[in-house]
Amino acid sequence: MVKLVAKGMVTLFGFATLLCFSLYAFTDDRPSLAEPNTLLDLNVGHLKNGVWHVDAVEAYTLISTYPSLRILDVRTQGEFRKGHVAHAEHINFFSWRFKRKIKALDTGAPWIIYCKSGHRSKWALTRLKQAGIATIFHMDGGFDAWKSAKLPVNVASIH
Repeated sequence: MVKLVAKGMVTLFGFATLLCFSLYAFTDDRPSLAEPNTLLDLNVGHLKNGVWHVDAVEAYTLISTYPSLRILDVRTQGEFRKGHVAHAEHINFFSWRFKRKIKALDTGAPWIIYCKSGHRSKWALTRLKQAGIATIFHMDGGFDAWKSAKLPVNVASIH
């Protein structure tokens, strides 16, 4: 009987919490994308070591929903030319100017970063944090995952 009552209290608490979050989502003073709580409203990604990790479809949702979200591609120039996410800025991870270019990024903007498979971009996360970028999203699986999800690929220009 005690287990049943406790289970009912947990369920009731969970429902009340969900109701509070639902009511909060419809208020006009929701946080901006620069505040990580926005992800609770979107129900995307997970936070790990101060970085939001999202899959390719979640990244596409964020990019489509928030035009202020900046996109950083850290692949080589050859990889970038073959196709990239529209409006992505390109900084080659292997460039000797990589650190300097990262420091020049807009630290007030939220950034989503990706590479080919997710490995180089994970290494680059430290540099983004050191540059003072507060809101960072990492696209797990990189551009390979983006293409596998059949999301739009831009081959038109180099930024």
